[in-house]
Amino acid sequence: MEGQLEETAPGQGLPGSAFMRRRTLLPEAGQAGAEHRFALDGRTLCAILLSPIGSFGVFVGYSAEGAEPDAEQVSLLKMHLGHLSEAIKRIRLHEELKEQALHDPLTGVYNRNYFNRFIEIEVERSSRYRHGIGIVMVDINDFKSVNDRFGHQMGDRVLRAIAHRLEESVRASDSVIRYGGDEFMVILPESNGQMKAVVNRIREGVADNPEVSAITGEPVTVAVGTALWRPGEPRPIEKVIAEADREMYGDKQRQGTSR
Repeated sequence: MEGQLEETAPGQGLPGSAFMRRRTLLPEAGQAGAEHRFALDGRTLCAILLSPIGSFGVFVGYSAEGAEPDAEQVSLLKMHLGHLSEAIKRIRLHEELKEQALHDPLTGVYNRNYFNRFIEIEVERSSRYRHGIGIVMVDINDFKSVNDRFGHQMGDRVLRAIAHRLEESVRASDSVIRYGGDEFMVILPESNGQMKAVVNRIREGVADNPEVSAITGEPVTVAVGTALWRPGEPRPIEKVIAEADREMYGDKQRQGTSR
């Protein structure tokens, strides 16, 4: 008997039936030939066994002779498919945990863990190719009053909506990071220092947000600060971030807003 893994839609044909019923099927030769038959190396193979792999798919066993597997073979196969199902679960869980480790669970943008891993690699790459790195710090103005007036659940909706607008306002190669609370960082690789257009898009995108306005009854604004790290300069990237942060608070003061 030869076998292969097959993806299947629930309810479609014999594989779909095995998947939906969560049962191993040993179809009659005529039925199997009508549903699952293909040629391999000059031989015509017919499906003689179909067994679900948990909730992931169906294993289909083929034979040129059409002889049914015995009970011991079926039992052994089901045991192996059970192990396979558990292995797939572990792999998927591992990938989900990796994803969660690098993303903010509330907004879906990157988190500080991602930043800590990413920034050293980006500095090294930028040094090699002589590109600058733009840092944009963004803080939501008067966000505390949003939470106080409308509750934290509505405040969370505002954070998610603004994070989404930030992603829409920058390039696919840029990274939006929830830096803490209602403060975000945008990393602009291969930047030449001309960040005014990005800042304008961010301000306009946040202010022109129907989802936020529907909650607060008025547009929400942000304070923004920028700084540029240049390859070859002695100051570390942390000082560039601190400079962008100071500029952001200066912008907040000029607007006359609070945290």
